[in-house]
Amino acid sequence: MKHRILFLISIILSTTAFAKDAKIGYVNLKYLLENYETAQSAQRTLDLEVMRYKIIADSLKRNYEALEAALASQRLILSEAAIRAKEIEINEAKRQYDVYVEEIWGKGGKFERKNKELIAPIMQEIKNVCADIAKKEGFVLIIDISQTPVLYAQSGLDLTEKILSELKARAGVISSQAAQSKTATVDTSPAVVREIKIAVLPFFNENRESQQENIGAQIQQAIIDIIKTFPQTQIIAKGEINNALLSRNITSTSEINDADALSIGLMLNAKYVVFGSNRKEGNLIRVTIKVLDPEKNEQITDMELEITRKELLKQELGEAVKRFLKIVEKK
Repeated sequence: MKHRILFLISIILSTTAFAKDAKIGYVNLKYLLENYETAQSAQRTLDLEVMRYKIIADSLKRNYEALEAALASQRLILSEAAIRAKEIEINEAKRQYDVYVEEIWGKGGKFERKNKELIAPIMQEIKNVCADIAKKEGFVLIIDISQTPVLYAQSGLDLTEKILSELKARAGVISSQAAQSKTATVDTSPAVVREIKIAVLPFFNENRESQQENIGAQIQQAIIDIIKTFPQTQIIAKGEINNALLSRNITSTSEINDADALSIGLMLNAKYVVFGSNRKEGNLIRVTIKVLDPEKNEQITDMELEITRKELLKQELGEAVKRFLKIVEKK
């Protein structure tokens, strides 16, 4: 690419029509994109999308690698039929990973489309500014020198700061006009409040007593019922959650780790994911509740409850839900 640009310049300069008065400017596109707030914002959005894609891809990869490791450790004690069944399971898990990677990073995939959606308008905006400056100041060519450093140039040919200032000025004008439009028009329609989407995943039963009474399912349903009583919250249906679990080869009775919870939350477009575990010892029920933010890839809270009687389960869970929703309100 560098040699093609230099060749093009040499052709222009050797043309008699341009040889004497040709005026060529240059711009550092990399510098522009790193210092123009609109481009920075677009890049942050793209980075967030890539983080989501990678979390899901990593989860899919860990899944088939764990299946491979399990088969390797059990191969000597398994029958040929059992080995074949596990190999089919591994191949399917590997296929799911490959399909997802191709869907995201393959030609015409989600990453390419998202990059085009975010960056193409900014690149067009930069081209428009370059064209306007070229017409006003008589430049016949403006080149990007991000990958082709200029060894020598007369002063006044570096247009980077001028273009950056013009981009910022135009962005300021647009922002100002938008603000004036808002103040000039009184909107009497009711404000639209976006609901917070919450996925409540199954709670793992740690011991036989909790398994026999299926305490985990009771905790999951109780939390769902409690959250539904709060305004501006939306519970993701159990059917959607179970489908997401199955896509990760996770059953409703499996223990769910943080990585899987985050990837499932991203799949379901959930703002928050609630999950955990429980252990019943006589009348005492010990409950662990975790709340994660899939978008930010962070833990919101991790609560430990000791409930002395089963009859108090919903009441104690209600207090815990209130505490986590108060934390969420501050974010």
